[in-house]
Amino acid sequence: MGAFRLLYDDMKLLGSNLLPAPLLALGVALTACYPKAGPAPQALSADSAARASTRIAGATPQSLAAGHELFIANCSRCHSYPDLASISEKEWPGIAASMSKKAGIAAPGNDQLLQFILAARSEQGAP
Repeated sequence: MGAFRLLYDDMKLLGSNLLPAPLLALGVALTACYPKAGPAPQALSADSAARASTRIAGATPQSLAAGHELFIANCSRCHSYPDLASISEKEWPGIAASMSKKAGIAAPGNDQLLQFILAARSEQGAP
């Protein structure tokens, strides 16, 4: 919001008649497009990995650990770590596939990454 205020003040100094509302609306729209940032997720405990293995197809403690390593190594290279719980479980497969492709993560890494994301968001209390 501070940047918009500075821009508005500069426009007033220059005698511009532009209204700040369109700029503010644009800023709100742009920030709404990005997922909420969150802390780097921790590795799953043995109990969490065991629970995830029963709920997520193909997940094993080893694949979940590999997914965590891929997440930590790749997901903050281009953006902040996302708040995993702020994105629905239905949306994650498409997002993870797109981001894996951009990061150059191929099979089986892309599957391991998705398994970890789904397990970690569940551990954060997401529905």
